[in-house]
Amino acid sequence: MNKRFLVLALASAIALCATSCEKLDDMKRHDSSGIVGAQSFITSSGVVYENGLLSFTNQAALDRTVEDLAAASHNPTPPFSLESGVTSSSIGPPQDEGGYDDPIIEDSALVSFERQFPGYVSKRVEIQQQERQLMDQDQWSSTNDPDDFFVDSDVLRTLLNTQLEIKIGTSIFVVVNEHLVLEITNNDWTTLSLYRQGDSSYSSSPNLVYHYDNSVANRPTDCTSEFVSSRASDGLTFSFTPDIGPSTGRVYNWEFGDGIVSSMRAPNHRYDKPGTYVVILRLGGYCANQSTAHTVVTTNTPLNCTTIIPNNAYDFTVTNLGQNFTFELANNYTNRFTYIWDFGDGDVTTYPTANRSHFFYHNYLNGGVYTVRLYIQNNQGCVAERLVQVNVPANECISVFFDRDKEYEDNYLTDKKFKYKLWATNVPFYHRVGVKTKNYEKRKGKWKQAKAPVIYARIYGNVYYPQQGGAECANQTPINDDDRDNNGDTAKTDVALGSSYRLKRQSIRSQHYVEVGGVRYNSRVQLEID
Repeated sequence: MNKRFLVLALASAIALCATSCEKLDDMKRHDSSGIVGAQSFITSSGVVYENGLLSFTNQAALDRTVEDLAAASHNPTPPFSLESGVTSSSIGPPQDEGGYDDPIIEDSALVSFERQFPGYVSKRVEIQQQERQLMDQDQWSSTNDPDDFFVDSDVLRTLLNTQLEIKIGTSIFVVVNEHLVLEITNNDWTTLSLYRQGDSSYSSSPNLVYHYDNSVANRPTDCTSEFVSSRASDGLTFSFTPDIGPSTGRVYNWEFGDGIVSSMRAPNHRYDKPGTYVVILRLGGYCANQSTAHTVVTTNTPLNCTTIIPNNAYDFTVTNLGQNFTFELANNYTNRFTYIWDFGDGDVTTYPTANRSHFFYHNYLNGGVYTVRLYIQNNQGCVAERLVQVNVPANECISVFFDRDKEYEDNYLTDKKFKYKLWATNVPFYHRVGVKTKNYEKRKGKWKQAKAPVIYARIYGNVYYPQQGGAECANQTPINDDDRDNNGDTAKTDVALGSSYRLKRQSIRSQHYVEVGGVRYNSRVQLEID
């Protein structure tokens, strides 16, 4: 090879790099959305990988990442780089996740995002690996499909590690099950470590918040806040004992009605002055803020109540709109007395004399008969009490964390089938609904995910938002989104709702189909409320 040829070759390479290398640099550079191109999808300053989980600066950083991933994976263009200037705001909800991380198609926006964090293993990857293994061993079937998991969104699966953990701001969230999300506040990595190790002492941490959904399933059954009191011979000293026994994970907060509080399980308390006092026990921890109020009466020197509480001060009427109840006082004495409402469902609320309204509102999460106690107290310690029962209708509009029907399948040909699902996710940090359709065929006797000429998924219907002092389903918001792929193996869409929402039975529905050989095989789902 002569020198002249080498010079020409070098000049050609330099010219080529002047164009292609510049484009490659542009693809690697962060655009305004914070996403990196060239097989890299990551918010530039919003997320890091630490202690085995993804840690987001705040909720806004998480929301931005979710929208960017949804948009990028909807219409991937190898090597899955985004054009400069594409931002969350310009994308706009609702967005479609699109694509799928199946055993055939490896590269996707979700895969590229995960590869930014060496050592990180997401729940999405774990499910994918389990599915692959079963298919390779010819053991995969509709009854043991790892993809039939209660965390349905592939984007959320990508952001959760295999232990279903994620950090947002100073809080670590752990999805314990379909009805419970554990929040560990104040950057408390020690409590998370104890939880991971199965050490029950984690539950004694003051940095725990237990989030339960409206479903009664999986709630603790040993969390009654009822208690008994015993008066000593001096007439002023009382011992208080809760009905529940000692256990880690419970937090006890006593209010004795005289400004003194206690966090002991079964405290003793001596009153300085005789009178009638409203004592409140509020349970925290995994008992999720269950409360009960009762009165205790001293027997020492009788209290001289010069300011009498009139009978009509505690007269009230009760009206309701669904599960929202309004308690209206017949006469407004709220500027003279303190009103304490025990609504009978674990919620005790105190309204001091500064409260000028004679309307009191309460929303019941579940139907049933509840005993409501109203205590009225004046500034001398005199207490009047009224008790009524309210009949709460069954809740037609509820909010659960993970609502879904089972994963359905349609064997439309002997060696072909498609699986489909409709889901709703409404945990404290993720409020979305979505659908998914996946196509499969048998190859050499084993099921594999496979492309269909046309594959389709659509979600439509209504979600609801509560109205202050009104019905839980007062504000209706329509949704309608779909995904139709030609020559694809999966169609799916994931709609952002922005805040906690409510669902009615069958209020959202879906349509799924594949077209093969010019024939459309169609199915529909109506989401029931568990």
